[in-house]
Amino acid sequence: MVFADLFKRADQRAGYLAGVPDQARASGVTCQQAYDGLDRL
Repeated sequence: MVFADLFKRADQRAGYLAGVPDQARASGVTCQQAYDGLDRL
């Protein structure tokens, strides 16, 4: 049971870490679009 719990937690962590770059990219795209939408003086 100890190994099962360990592997379950490792799998959950890997899933979380895999989502971090996707979320960062989405935030970056949103930021870039907002910046491009600003009126430049």
